[in-house]
Amino acid sequence: MPEDLAALTLTPARYLANDERALITDVLRNIPRPPRSLYELTSAEFMSRASSADIAELVLSEPLVAALVMGKIHSPVFGLTQPITHLGQAITFLGTQTVRSICLRYLMGESFSTSDPGIKKVFDNFGEASTIASELCLRLSNAMKLPDSSSMRTSVILSFTGHLAAAVLQIRRSPGAVPANPGRLLQRVMQQQDELGLAAPEIGRLLMNEWNLPPSMVAGVAAIDHVLVEPARQSGAEDKLAAGVCYLTARLAERLVMGEISSPADIERFLDQDPDFFHVGSYLSGRISVDWRKALLAEETMAGFYA
Repeated sequence: MPEDLAALTLTPARYLANDERALITDVLRNIPRPPRSLYELTSAEFMSRASSADIAELVLSEPLVAALVMGKIHSPVFGLTQPITHLGQAITFLGTQTVRSICLRYLMGESFSTSDPGIKKVFDNFGEASTIASELCLRLSNAMKLPDSSSMRTSVILSFTGHLAAAVLQIRRSPGAVPANPGRLLQRVMQQQDELGLAAPEIGRLLMNEWNLPPSMVAGVAAIDHVLVEPARQSGAEDKLAAGVCYLTARLAERLVMGEISSPADIERFLDQDPDFFHVGSYLSGRISVDWRKALLAEETMAGFYA
């Protein structure tokens, strides 16, 4: 195990002194709460019974989200020969889970905004990484023949709330400084714990609790970034598999956004040599019949992602 990784332990919020934890919590409380739409879109019960019409009604309550959905359907990737003019048709064509991902990315972005162009670029990069991670999660889940990819896509998007909130805290701690862009998670986490006392995985947990998201969802999302420091245990095989897929796609999405992956060889190099990926294999190996590396590197999984 790499020396820095072996030395790292993620500090839980409960280990901080009360005044230190209060300072962090006060900043998180000032991050705008997402609109009501977020809570519907993260509700498994709502999504299990929601029709395209239900999703359309929800999307129409956020006009900018509706515009994003219509823009997505008319992007070159879908190659439409005739335009789609009705939101309901667009949702049917894209699928409710893809629309859900678009909405979640937008609603999260509304909570993290700034007029500083340097900081805005960091926020945009994390937001773009969450979008790529969601799509990559879907493709990899399908290639691995995994069930319930919809909940994994939601979790992987929400896992970026901690990274965005950590950036906000770093800005408050050092005004004028530009927080770290997506990239090396190990280095980022070590820096955050040194500067803030907590790192993004635990900060995200605190923020999602402030937003009153379901406890089971908060626990599942918080578990994703812990893949960095913890090998998989034998119990809870399905939960560990989901955490492994979400973590893998999130970290690769960050590298894709930063232009660090241009071929399958780059991915293999990260998997074999980068500390961020040291424990991933323990979450994915030996649990399924499909070779996860082969599924990840398949052309249909990575199509359109390489720089």
